[in-house]
Amino acid sequence: MKNKPCAFCGSTEEDNPRTKGHVLQRSMYPEVGAESVQRITVPECARCSILWKDAEDNFRSLMALCATEGNQHAAAQWDGPIRRAHGREEDGHQRMYELLKWVVKKQTSEGEESKLYPGSIENIHIVVRKMVRGLCHWHKLGTQVKDHQALVLGQFENQPPADAKAVEFNHMPGVFRYSYFQRHLETDVFHVTCLLTFYEAVSFISLVSAPRVKGFADLPL
Repeated sequence: MKNKPCAFCGSTEEDNPRTKGHVLQRSMYPEVGAESVQRITVPECARCSILWKDAEDNFRSLMALCATEGNQHAAAQWDGPIRRAHGREEDGHQRMYELLKWVVKKQTSEGEESKLYPGSIENIHIVVRKMVRGLCHWHKLGTQVKDHQALVLGQFENQPPADAKAVEFNHMPGVFRYSYFQRHLETDVFHVTCLLTFYEAVSFISLVSAPRVKGFADLPL
């Protein structure tokens, strides 16, 4: 992919090399059982990859924490690679702090309760926007979608709207599934709504409105 424009910014500069960027970050795939899953990859330049690197480090832990009690994949991530990362001497305590600072504790009639609200965390939004932009390229809906052209609307029920003619993909059962539908067509702009669900526990809706890039063919409706 080194000779292709970056799917996110369109860069073709020689001093800004492109590599195979994973739309669903590699760390989200299970350590066992994902060998046959085709990874969703797009050209990604060095400058863009830096923008969401730190956010992706938090993303897996936050998504797994939301689902450890009801999802075997999330529990395996938490008890395996996430726990190992938190145990590293050089940055383990910092990683744990970055995670636990988002846990909100409040008193209820049954005692103290801990809650996590991923829809309010900007690092989560950064990763979701990056994924939606990558999926637009992967499905040839549009390319070089800028970050501000993808709006994340927080957490929603993990089903598309009833009246949507959605295209659905169960990419990694129990880990990640998504759907999208085009809201309406214009000659120079495309409009897409995406629904992303992680560990069957947390879902986000994102709205994309971006100019069409000349020569980048759209898929039929």
